[in-house]
Amino acid sequence: MKGVIFAGGMGSRLKPFTNVVDKSILPVYDKPAIYFPVSSLVNAGIEDIVINTHNPEHIQAVLSGERFPANISYHTSKEPQNVAAVLHDMRGQIKDVPILTMLGDIYLPFQIEPPDGLDDCCIYVSTTYAPSRISEYGVAQLNQNNEVLTFDEKPKNPRGKYVHMGTTFFPADLTYTLGQMEAIKGKDLTDVANMYLNRGRLIAKVYDQQWFNVGTPEDLFLASCYRRQSKKSHCAVVILEDEHGQFLLYLRDNKPDIAFPNTWALIAGLVKEGETPEDAIRREAKEELKNRRDLSDYVLQELKFLFDYPRADMLRDEHVFHASLKTSIEDLISNEGQGLRIFDRETIIGLDNIAPHHREILLKYIMMQRTHH
Repeated sequence: MKGVIFAGGMGSRLKPFTNVVDKSILPVYDKPAIYFPVSSLVNAGIEDIVINTHNPEHIQAVLSGERFPANISYHTSKEPQNVAAVLHDMRGQIKDVPILTMLGDIYLPFQIEPPDGLDDCCIYVSTTYAPSRISEYGVAQLNQNNEVLTFDEKPKNPRGKYVHMGTTFFPADLTYTLGQMEAIKGKDLTDVANMYLNRGRLIAKVYDQQWFNVGTPEDLFLASCYRRQSKKSHCAVVILEDEHGQFLLYLRDNKPDIAFPNTWALIAGLVKEGETPEDAIRREAKEELKNRRDLSDYVLQELKFLFDYPRADMLRDEHVFHASLKTSIEDLISNEGQGLRIFDRETIIGLDNIAPHHREILLKYIMMQRTHH
């Protein structure tokens, strides 16, 4: 099986930027747009990918630092062509081979797979889109068994409600099917797919996740925001407070290679994959604190979520919890840092030697308590 990416469009909706560069190399936050369809095909198991473009050197340049486990080659179009014409021109590269195709401006932040059977054409459609913009896409009408009834390109009066995500699987007889078309020029992907529909060989894979076509400035911006958010790390923090309204902090190691060395800090840790923030902070407390008498894990008591604190200095959200400290500090030992100490509220307010973001978290909590009372 091969992969094909159509990246030879003019990008007219992204002018004046596309007067200078291809749409496919414009950034979606931290990666060029073309990175995402390539990644989707590679993650679907495709090891041989052909990119159709009129500027292959541009795409080669922006992908030069990536190490995709796939052979990437290029098919050059001298001028923009519709999908059917591109596939017809590529027939020597794709003859008798099933192909999974994507438009070069599609960003799918989830895993896709080839269809279970390789004999039918398959369109990848979504239920997630802005209803007011449905006429900007190919639109499929499906029955209760997800069988395709109609498939129209940018219909003014859509018969269906499933939007095409610019991703299509074609079986190995595609070049034969293209040869049966009366005229290739001006024919689009929907025209090719409808050749299979007329033979009862068009199926659909339905997804409900967020996805993006980055063909407009607004969509490029939204995709970048989504990408930025998805790249965020998450940290869980707990405010351990005793019955006197005092807080437990630990002194971080005095090592130059760690953040905020030799400063006081709250118990905190990164949220690992598959964990909730609550899972993470319970695990972190057990790892960092032990009961001195029997060295058993410290278990957080009366844990409750307080608020989220976005770190301005890092791409990270801190999920802040509160727990009651019912164990004397003399009965606790720390597995990390240089030691533990109890601080009252007045000392916290004037304390300079504390991790800045943890100081802000504690001050916010203190203000919340004052407002509540």
